[in-house]
Amino acid sequence: MTKATSNVFSGVFPPDTHVNVGFDMFRFYDRTRQGILHINGVIDAGTSIALQDYFLVADQFGTKEIFLKLNSPGGDVIEALAVYDLLVGSQKRITATVTGLAASAASMIILQAAHTRQALPHARLMIHEIRRFAFGTERQSETKRVIKEMNALQDQMLGILTKRTGRTVAEFVRLTKEGDCWMNAKEALDWQLVDKIVERNIKDFSPGLED
Repeated sequence: MTKATSNVFSGVFPPDTHVNVGFDMFRFYDRTRQGILHINGVIDAGTSIALQDYFLVADQFGTKEIFLKLNSPGGDVIEALAVYDLLVGSQKRITATVTGLAASAASMIILQAAHTRQALPHARLMIHEIRRFAFGTERQSETKRVIKEMNALQDQMLGILTKRTGRTVAEFVRLTKEGDCWMNAKEALDWQLVDKIVERNIKDFSPGLED
């Protein structure tokens, strides 16, 4: 298994991860066997690599169901799409729970890959239009290509959202046209970004897990 620097862990990825959880190989294998998975922090270039490693171990155990804790402000859209494809393509039953924050690509892409989407009572979700931060100057032709790509990525995200929520593209465009749209758990449920609000911590959904 590759030692990837990332924010994906099953409770015990090595200390150079975004969240230092205390590296313990026994706990890593135990939680991976039970399907416990955390995605914390910014979605970046290491996220999908670490997730591939996680699924390699999970497949060795024959793990069929994944219990995902999601607490992320979002990040790289293309990386989030890669994570989405990995989750959907894993052929495992995935229950995702927003434990604190799911914003931007975390709520609009990664969360929507789960079969069951849940939020704890005080979780927050945020959706918005795709963004790009540019430095320096660009030629007009380059700007046009960037805008074309941004529109294509926006269409992909909206396609994922409309497929899972039953809402229309026009509804989401109106919702986000004035900037970031923040929601509490109840509002996210009303918009069908989640399927239900749960009171319990996600570890309770995996019988036999002990800290």
